[in-house]
Amino acid sequence: MRHELTVNTTLTATHSLSEREQPHAHIWKVRVCVTGELESGRVLSLPEMKRWLDGILAPLQNTFLNEQPILDEDSRQEPTCENMSRFLFEKMSGALELMPSLAARRVLVAWVQVAVIEHDGSELGNVRFFPD
Repeated sequence: MRHELTVNTTLTATHSLSEREQPHAHIWKVRVCVTGELESGRVLSLPEMKRWLDGILAPLQNTFLNEQPILDEDSRQEPTCENMSRFLFEKMSGALELMPSLAARRVLVAWVQVAVIEHDGSELGNVRFFPD
């Protein structure tokens, strides 16, 4: 029997898009969902999963995303919700692949959602990336 586990966190960063030349800041709300079979009553440790995600986001916190070497070229050129969700999906999937015990239970990243939060706290929109 498979279950889903979702962890939430935020990224505060600045970016610039082709239609908006001036760099501007956002809070990026990030949600990552994994699926898998239970072991000891859970898919995996929620605090551990949050540490992995926060570790991936740490070098990006309070930076200008267009200049971050950790990001792939597409994400640096156009740090959109679409590109950021794909980038984070790949990074989280890579982290899970390094854990043989999780592979045995078929723990996989199901999807990554990235939302842009404006300064007034409203959500401008979001994108959910999931594999084909």
